[in-house]
Amino acid sequence: MDDAIRCWSDPAERRPVSPPFRGVLRLQVEPATGAQTCIVCDQCAKACPDDLIALGGHREPGHKIKVLDYFDFYLSRCCFC
Repeated sequence: MDDAIRCWSDPAERRPVSPPFRGVLRLQVEPATGAQTCIVCDQCAKACPDDLIALGGHREPGHKIKVLDYFDFYLSRCCFC
């Protein structure tokens, strides 16, 4: 195919996906313990262009970092950036 603009109207034909794309969103875990590494910094929710990520947490008494309570994302509206 030449370098012309291409229209992707055929649903059976797969679009090319950028190399950094990894698929479904997920929380990172510590490989040794299986503990979640999320510190509820809210950066993923702020970076999402479609505003699909919702998360929340709370601070435990005597600890500096937050503990994750929920992490929700809505793939039905995701643009897979």
